[in-house]
Amino acid sequence: MIGIEKPAEPATFNAECRLPGNAWLAAHPTGTPPGQLWRPFVMALCAGFHNRCGYTAMWSLDGTVDHYLSQDNHRGSAFEWSNFRYIAGWLNSSKQALDRQVLDPFKVKDEWFEIDLQSLVLRLTPCVPNRVRPRAQFTLTRLHLADGDRVYNQRKTYYDLFTAGNLPLDVLHRFAPLLATAIRRERVLNHLAANPQISINEVTTLIETSRGDAMHLIRIWVRAEHLRIQGRGPGVRYLRK
Repeated sequence: MIGIEKPAEPATFNAECRLPGNAWLAAHPTGTPPGQLWRPFVMALCAGFHNRCGYTAMWSLDGTVDHYLSQDNHRGSAFEWSNFRYIAGWLNSSKQALDRQVLDPFKVKDEWFEIDLQSLVLRLTPCVPNRVRPRAQFTLTRLHLADGDRVYNQRKTYYDLFTAGNLPLDVLHRFAPLLATAIRRERVLNHLAANPQISINEVTTLIETSRGDAMHLIRIWVRAEHLRIQGRGPGVRYLRK
C-alpha cells in the first residue's frame, strides 16, 4: 500500500448515482443496492487511483468499486463517492465486510510499507504508528498482501521483466511503485556499502529520477531507518543507518 489522495468526485455522480441510489434505498429498506448505478464510474475511480489497486498498489485495469464501509454495515453509504475505493476484484471478495478492521487506502503513508527485494515480500516499516500497527499487520495478513500467491506472482513478473531489461524503471514505477522504490533503495544501499556517503545529486543519477522525487524517497528511507543524514544545507550527505 502507498499513500493516495482522494479522487475528485465526477461531475455527473450526484445526479446519476447518489440521488437515484438514495431514492432506491429509501424505497427498499432491505435488499442489495443496485450496483449498475455506480458501475459507470468505475473507470473514473480507476483513473483516480492511477490505474492501481488501492491495496496491492499495482496495476489493475479490471478492478471494482469497493465500499470501504460495507453495504452490510453502512447501508446509507452505498452510493457515496467518498466511500468508494478502487481495488482488485479478488481482494474485494477477501475484504468483504471488514470495514475499519483494515486500513483505509486514503489514510496510508508512503513510508509505512516496503518490499524486501530479496524475497519480494511486503512488510511494515518502523514508521507505522503503534496505534495503527496491529491494524496494518492484520491488513497484510487478512488480504494476503505480504506474500500471497497473487501479489507475489505479479511482483515477480514485473521484477523479472525489469531485470531482463524489458521494463524501464520509470515504467515499472507506474505499474508497481513499491517495487520500483525497493530497487532504487537497493541501489543507494549498495552504493553506501562501497562508499562512506552519498549526495542528493548522486542519488538522483543513481536511481534515475528527478531531484524532487529523489528527495521524497530519501525522506521515506530516513524515516524507515535505512539512511541517516549528515550535515545541513548544501553540504548534506546521506549515510547508512
